[in-house]
Amino acid sequence: KTIGYMIYFYTFSSFWGSGGIYLEDIYIRENFRKKGYGKAVFKFLGEICKKENLKRLDWVCLNDNILGINFYESLNAKHLKQWRNYRLSGENLEKLCDL
Repeated sequence: KTIGYMIYFYTFSSFWGSGGIYLEDIYIRENFRKKGYGKAVFKFLGEICKKENLKRLDWVCLNDNILGINFYESLNAKHLKQWRNYRLSGENLEKLCDL
């Protein structure tokens, strides 16, 4: 039985001049949390970064996901307060074609 999943992809930052990984999604079923599986996911991604000389691992987290925030901060992840996330969707995305 599947206990969770992750979706990630490779990125390149012109700002940093190096590659990295973006963790699009991570999910561990509730009854399997706090058993080391989340840490195992991040260890796996860290090993990829080390092996392939990638300089960063990025992801986003909802502000109300306190359990996630606490977990990420326990890994010494830093909250990047100087960045904002933006999105275009629906009608606003379609309006781009009219520019």
